[in-house]
Amino acid sequence: MKPSVLVIDADENHRLLLRAQLKEEGYAAEAFPDWEAASAFLVRWPGPVAALVYASPPAIPATRILDALGRLAKRFPLLVIASAWQTEAWRALGWPRLTVLRRPVSIGQVVEAVKAVAG
Repeated sequence: MKPSVLVIDADENHRLLLRAQLKEEGYAAEAFPDWEAASAFLVRWPGPVAALVYASPPAIPATRILDALGRLAKRFPLLVIASAWQTEAWRALGWPRLTVLRRPVSIGQVVEAVKAVAG
């Protein structure tokens, strides 16, 4: 099995569909409704992480979440799914290993992006 892909998405249907598709592709996928749940998982997760997929909420996240995501982007690929107006703001952060996907985006497009950055 490939390393884990962590999915953060407040929309339960999107989160579960993406996790299921990533598992079909051979990834050990974990899904969380928010940053706090994913962060708690990362603290105790000993295994490798192939990528983190973050479905950005309608507003840019709080500074503490941005800081944490920025640190993670130095460790492994970070894919952010953002609305059209957020796309440039995310890219302007200049984080290494950051890929920004602009909504609307399909589950298949997200999976292909994960494959591109995580192998």
